[in-house]
Amino acid sequence: MGRIVYVSGIVLCFYCGIFLGHPDAHTISGWAKDLLDCISEGKFSSFPEYTYELRNNATNYSMLANLIMAILMFPIHTIDEVMSLGLDIYYYVFYEKVVILLVVLLDTHIFGGALKDIGYNKTNVLYGKGLFMCSAIVAVATVAKGQTDAIMMFFVFIASRLFLKKKFIPMALMLGISLVIKPFSVLVAAPVLLLMLADTGIAGAVLPGIAAVAPFIIDQIATRIFWPHYYEVKIHTDDVTRILFGRTRTEGLFAEVIGNVELFFGAVLVVCFICLYKGINKKVKRGDHLLYPAILYIALASFVSSTFYWFIAVLPAWILLGLRMKSRWCMPLLLLGNSIGAMIPLLLNEISYHVSPFYNLPGKLMGASLPVQYYTGIYREMIVKSGVTLFIITQIMLIVMYIVEEDR
Repeated sequence: MGRIVYVSGIVLCFYCGIFLGHPDAHTISGWAKDLLDCISEGKFSSFPEYTYELRNNATNYSMLANLIMAILMFPIHTIDEVMSLGLDIYYYVFYEKVVILLVVLLDTHIFGGALKDIGYNKTNVLYGKGLFMCSAIVAVATVAKGQTDAIMMFFVFIASRLFLKKKFIPMALMLGISLVIKPFSVLVAAPVLLLMLADTGIAGAVLPGIAAVAPFIIDQIATRIFWPHYYEVKIHTDDVTRILFGRTRTEGLFAEVIGNVELFFGAVLVVCFICLYKGINKKVKRGDHLLYPAILYIALASFVSSTFYWFIAVLPAWILLGLRMKSRWCMPLLLLGNSIGAMIPLLLNEISYHVSPFYNLPGKLMGASLPVQYYTGIYREMIVKSGVTLFIITQIMLIVMYIVEEDR
């Protein structure tokens, strides 16, 4: 069973990467290409203005995140420049999505190593890896979009293995780098660092704490030095205010409660206080470092934003919580429901998703394509809200069932 789920996950991610298109992949590929162009022309410091003028879309990645993507895109850019091919952006998009797919496979391999460290047998390791790739959050929201969340997860997974080995300083450094790539991974880092106090004590947590914030501080300083106009340009397209205080890209999903930042930050403070209490008093239970980040992400989805690819940060936690449940037959149903729940609003509420053979390939192979939501007609809104409800409820059920069984 584990091998079947694992192979199915690989096939699903491959299909979504090749046949499902989204403009985010074009945007991310374009930023990386523009940065490499600026470097080759000796105009590194003018990159923010250059990409904004060229694409009317300022990069919302920091300098380190942009440089990581530029390094990954370096091979195709070098071939393009050396051979004077003048490759169309679609070649870069296709290459970038292949890279993200390979990174997801690498993430899955490291996740499997973490499962082995915990003590799971080969079948359960394959099962866990397959469930990770079969999730809509990975296949649709990350691979199909070419999102850099896969790169962020590389560092999160390394941090998880270091956490299991109680190597807290390098663990905190890995979490810090993941925070630079995707700031919302702080919802994973904060509870884990507080729970770490049970092993390190307050004095022993100083160096890991410094290691966790150092990458972010260095990245911010370097960005201000080398890209002096970065924040001036970024403000033109920055949607932080809209995410926190208004409707988000998934407008209307939570029309009644969206913008309740006070409730979200209240939940963050409560969860962090609980983790601090457990850490100081050495009352940390097995699985707490999985449980509390998952709770914070549910609060994020309920009160602030339902941008589903952010949930890749806690997807391994849901899988591990499920694998530890005694009622093992329930876990696949909950994770399947969670994946379907995420896939519905992803495909139906974003008009940008297109499905067509070879959508991401250039030239004559590109066929006409329609937004996925076109096929749902007048029932779209009802179907979307049903999917969101299923997504949230299955998370809550998974956590509640785990807590009940752990207390038996």
